[in-house]
Amino acid sequence: MKHWIIKTSLAVVVVGLLVLAGSCNPFNPLAAAGFGDLKIYWVARDTLNKASLDGSGIQTIFTDPDSGAEYRGIALDKTNDKIYWSATDPTTQKIYRSALDGSENMTILTGLQAQSLELDVAGEKLYFSTNTEIYRCNLDGSNLENLLAAGGSIWDIDLDLSNNRIYWADAGTIYRSAITSTLNPSSVVVTGNTVQAIELDVKGNKLYWFDAITNTFVQADLNGIGQTNVYSSVDATSLEVDTHSGMLYWGEENGMAAVRVNTATIAGSTPNTIIDYSGGGHAWGIVLDLWP
Repeated sequence: MKHWIIKTSLAVVVVGLLVLAGSCNPFNPLAAAGFGDLKIYWVARDTLNKASLDGSGIQTIFTDPDSGAEYRGIALDKTNDKIYWSATDPTTQKIYRSALDGSENMTILTGLQAQSLELDVAGEKLYFSTNTEIYRCNLDGSNLENLLAAGGSIWDIDLDLSNNRIYWADAGTIYRSAITSTLNPSSVVVTGNTVQAIELDVKGNKLYWFDAITNTFVQADLNGIGQTNVYSSVDATSLEVDTHSGMLYWGEENGMAAVRVNTATIAGSTPNTIIDYSGGGHAWGIVLDLWP
């Protein structure tokens, strides 16, 4: 009987921790118990940076040796503890990879201005977009494939690996396609404005985007139906969604005076600035490291 009570109590504790992990922000009980940590990574001008999710403990973990480098895309490989990011300025044009502390950094691809990065870690593929094209390659940069060569002004991409789809924002239209060697785009949302960032919540069947003309975050189903304005009067360069706690994170475009990252609940809380420091450009790309 005592063994049964102990096992039951442990099960209740574990379930309770998991429930809290899915509902609390920025506190993560699993992290507090030593099983993981909450981090945000971002690129700004020529630096790769990280901090705790509340904005404390800011660290620059890599600074580009090339003068004038301008970083844009960023993607996290939690399975292998690697981070990828890109430089898009005309002289650099590289995709980098490093350990999560910035060590073991290397260039895996050169010669393309990669704006947005996404990973299929299980499939060992990196997807990225330039202004007009979408590519994929192996995680080491080899076996480069051009999947779409007829884009107009591609701002961002995201992957729905559960349904073998890729989404991308091209000017005022969000497209999607089955992931094949040649993408076959079909329009999901036509805004008529500039869609500057997109983010998928596949489990929740939601698509989020930032409309750079109306300065609004918009939510809809993955098929584009049921559009709802989430926030207005915002100015974003990048967008991430924490589906566990129902939070939006975005880098703010405020000229080149300061790096600023904000957060707010999808349900509509007042936005809170968690990162704000001068002299670093602005956060063109952000990625969240939330769960162990």
